[in-house]
Amino acid sequence: MSIPHDPWLALAFVAIGGVIITLSWLDLRLGKAAQAWPAASGTIVVREISRANGGRNTWTPIVRYCYSVQGARYDGDRLSFRAFWTASGAIRAVYHYEPHQVVSVRYDPTHPERSVLEPEIDDRPWVRLGVGILFLIAAILTLI
Repeated sequence: MSIPHDPWLALAFVAIGGVIITLSWLDLRLGKAAQAWPAASGTIVVREISRANGGRNTWTPIVRYCYSVQGARYDGDRLSFRAFWTASGAIRAVYHYEPHQVVSVRYDPTHPERSVLEPEIDDRPWVRLGVGILFLIAAILTLI
């Protein structure tokens, strides 16, 4: 089976691969930076789980929290930089958070409205980066 030589298909592969690579790179960069952000005391407001992408692909653990930086109050909802492919993974991620619980919130000192509860990065952004590269390789193969 050969790959069709179609410039429009190659363009589609480049666009898809480019978006995936860009989003993965941004997650990796932001996740790495967040590990060095200062911490503030915050309070959990809500925790729940929802399905992302129209209910098909991933589960999103939702943890809403509030925190203060230099007297200004902020609301945040980023739990981590991870994606959750199963309901059980999302449930485990929010399980130990309860409404009214006091937590440590990492915030960006240059943009204090940007925050995260768990700044660690797992391997998923790297996997997505690899998928993006595969799309770029497929684009090249459609042109040769």
